[in-house]
Amino acid sequence: MKTPDLNSFDTPRPKFRLFSFFSNLRVGIKLSTLIAISVVSLGTFAAFAFYTMSTVQVNGPLYKQLTQNQELVADILPPPAYIIESYLTTSLLLEAAKEGDTASVDSLIEKIPALQNEYKERHTYWVETLTSEEIANNDIKQALLVDSYLPAQDFFEVVNNQLIPAIRADKLQEADKIFDEILTLDYESHRSAIDRAVLLQHVEIQKKETDIQSLINRSITFLGTLIMAAVLITIILGFFIVRSVVTPVSHLAQTADQVAKGNLEVYADITSTDEIGMLARSFNSMIAQLKDILSGLEQRVADRTKALDTSTEVSRRLSTILDRKELVTEVVNQVRDAFDYYHTQIYFFDDIRENLVMAGGTGEAGRMMLAQSHKLAKGRGLVGRAAESREPILITDTSQSREWLPNPLLPETKSEVAIPIAIGDQVLGVLDVQHNVVDGLKHEDIDALQAIANQVAIAAQNAQSYTEIQRSQVLLSDALKIARLANWEYDAEKDLFTFNDQFYSIFRTTVEKVGGYKISSADYARNFVHPDDGALVGGEIQKVMESKERHLHTTLEHRIIFSDGEIGYITVNINVERDKDGKIIRWYGANQDVTERRRLEELNRKRAAQQEAINLITQKIQGTTTVEAALQIAARELGHSLGMRQTLVTLDPKVLTDKHESN
Repeated sequence: MKTPDLNSFDTPRPKFRLFSFFSNLRVGIKLSTLIAISVVSLGTFAAFAFYTMSTVQVNGPLYKQLTQNQELVADILPPPAYIIESYLTTSLLLEAAKEGDTASVDSLIEKIPALQNEYKERHTYWVETLTSEEIANNDIKQALLVDSYLPAQDFFEVVNNQLIPAIRADKLQEADKIFDEILTLDYESHRSAIDRAVLLQHVEIQKKETDIQSLINRSITFLGTLIMAAVLITIILGFFIVRSVVTPVSHLAQTADQVAKGNLEVYADITSTDEIGMLARSFNSMIAQLKDILSGLEQRVADRTKALDTSTEVSRRLSTILDRKELVTEVVNQVRDAFDYYHTQIYFFDDIRENLVMAGGTGEAGRMMLAQSHKLAKGRGLVGRAAESREPILITDTSQSREWLPNPLLPETKSEVAIPIAIGDQVLGVLDVQHNVVDGLKHEDIDALQAIANQVAIAAQNAQSYTEIQRSQVLLSDALKIARLANWEYDAEKDLFTFNDQFYSIFRTTVEKVGGYKISSADYARNFVHPDDGALVGGEIQKVMESKERHLHTTLEHRIIFSDGEIGYITVNINVERDKDGKIIRWYGANQDVTERRRLEELNRKRAAQQEAINLITQKIQGTTTVEAALQIAARELGHSLGMRQTLVTLDPKVLTDKHESN
């Protein structure tokens, strides 16, 4: 490595090395040559291997020939291509005839045509097979198709035309003579030809096996030689190719390492005209350009660092704001002041997501647009397009854009960028920034503004969630007060209940009177359980402790003596959650003051009993025939119903007389 004159970048250094021809070849040509040699070698290897495998493989030519020879031997010994079974059958037929066994005679005669058909089928098969030259040995064909066939054919003709008729005619001596003098001679002649065919076939099988082994040995030798030659050529050629590539690349890597360490005074040696030489020239040119770029880079880095720091500070401050109006005001002012922009404003979608309504802007223009409830339709202008496309839209020179819409309140705008404020796929609004300098807004600004817009989206969502949570808490609190319901938690290990003000309110007391929001189970029983119901509550708690259910829910009801002495009724809903080992991980529930409900239930019960008593008295009175009896029944039943021992009914005669006269 050295520092040469830049004018010498295009002049390769002279060199004297073996096979220098390869040095100036393109890297692609070098690699292509190496790949071509490898492909040709592998192709030759594969072709010859394929030829050998296809020759000796299953169902290949040699395999078929060998299999055909073995099948021929298997077909001859035993039958059907060998008529030994037919010969034995005729012998048994003759013996059965001599013994007078007509059933066996008939059975054996029926068997002979089947044996003859089997022989003919196999003979036809071998005629077709052997004539197709699967077996090229003509001696085998002669022995099997001619020498063994003619005696067999004569054998079956004699059996069908002479032997069987003689037996059926009961001419056993004639039949015996036919068997000994004709059939036996035909069988011996057939057997001799078969033995010869088998012998020839064994010789042919051994020959095919020898040919296959010889072919395999030749193939192995050839393939081994081919592989060794291909490997040797590839290694030699690969060595020179790798050397012509690795050496200059290594030098270039050393130069790059020096540059990476900050030394911009080194340059790469140009030793060839291939791609590596071109890369070295480009690398030297890059170093020269890099030196020029670095002169202005520090200032750009400083500006960028300031922008990022400002963005981080704005994001940090936004994370603490939960009021949407305050959030918008903070953002637009911070962005404008931090980046020295001309104008900053934020829009949010309305409830029907048709228009983008301005939520805040900087300066007098922002105040006026906010007072006018300024809004833009979705898809209109930069703001509407950014909201619709969910992508930042940048115009570096507004005078050159036909799609830009001017605002009379912002006459100095020269560049503008609209950044969608979105969470996931949902666009909440748009952060719009304008500058009074052409190209004052660039793609670099988008990154910082997008980070702020993302924080605005999160902060806006948090503010909305906070508002909704507050509203929900108010509604929940009102509902709990109306229902006279309060929640609680119980720590079984520490034996501590955790209550709140709502809980104490339904018990008509305060945290100051009880002594705190956390009390023990003993204090709960002493303060909030009627003495007569202590055993009931304790028993239910014991059941909960002994239960093994993963998710237990139970309900109990007990009485309470309020601070004013009134007796009330409390319903307790208990929920217990356990882990897989049965350990309690949470114990919680809710208490509800049901005193009023119990009073209404008791009142309704008493009224029902009174009505039932009145109905019963009325029925009994209606069954009397005199006034005296009706009065007696009324007095007696009223006394019973009211729990009185004596009941007196008096009548005012004057009232009765006046009533009678008025009628």
